[in-house]
Amino acid sequence: MKMKNACLILLLMAVAAGAEASKGKLKTFLLMGQSNMAGWGDYSSLDPAWAKSLEQNERIHFCASGTRWEVSGLQASRRAVEKPYKVNGTFGPEYSFIDTVAKAHPEEELLFFKHAVGGTTLYAAWDKDWTLEKAGQVKEDKKEMKHRLYALLLDKIKVAEAFARQKGYDGIDIQAVAWVQGESDAMREFSAQAYKKNLKEFIGNLRRDLPDSDFKFVYLQVNSMKFPFIEEVRRGQAELAGEMDQVFVIPSSTAEQPVDFPKYDQVHYNTDGVLNIGQALAGKVCE
Repeated sequence: MKMKNACLILLLMAVAAGAEASKGKLKTFLLMGQSNMAGWGDYSSLDPAWAKSLEQNERIHFCASGTRWEVSGLQASRRAVEKPYKVNGTFGPEYSFIDTVAKAHPEEELLFFKHAVGGTTLYAAWDKDWTLEKAGQVKEDKKEMKHRLYALLLDKIKVAEAFARQKGYDGIDIQAVAWVQGESDAMREFSAQAYKKNLKEFIGNLRRDLPDSDFKFVYLQVNSMKFPFIEEVRRGQAELAGEMDQVFVIPSSTAEQPVDFPKYDQVHYNTDGVLNIGQALAGKVCE
């Protein structure tokens, strides 16, 4: 009997030690959408010390399509841009988003990944049940980069989970999804009218298909007023946030020269606008 008790005690101690050694799940944040999530901020205008402090922070892990689906350090896109300025790199809301979230979790490792493709609709490109016919209705059928973005998202989740396990975690714990999208759906009446329903279905699919279901879903109310049916999309975005749990909208101004999220043209946000968006999204996530 004593021997059995001793064995039981040793077993319990081993289990306790294993549980203590476990790192749990890696806190993960998703940033998704179209061109304003991809971002047109001027990287050369950032405070270099601030940017490098994020890029070289060993607690912060970042994944974007530019890293070939691999997790690496945070970095700006290295594309050359002239819209209307020419810079060596561009960035999206991720810099200020990551900065705000990291400050709210000062002792933890964090994983962020961005999945954003310009000019894409919720109606087709982001639809879980993507079809070439629907893509054709919104003129996305000729560009494969706009095909099956939902399926690509799930592939990227697998990359994130594998990375977390390599780091000694039990997988990923998705804390929030940040979404900046809607302008392309506002180009056509049928896709704008379907936006609220499609966004609700999109969030529901994410809650079923991602490893977690209780994450926050936070999005910017788009305000590119040049699109003919933007008010329909904005209305749907505003209404849905009051109808679903853990879903939040960041209101935006419709002024020609908005001060909340300033732009450099009628569609794309400038450096200050991008930084403000990231901070606003993260602020809601961290509430």
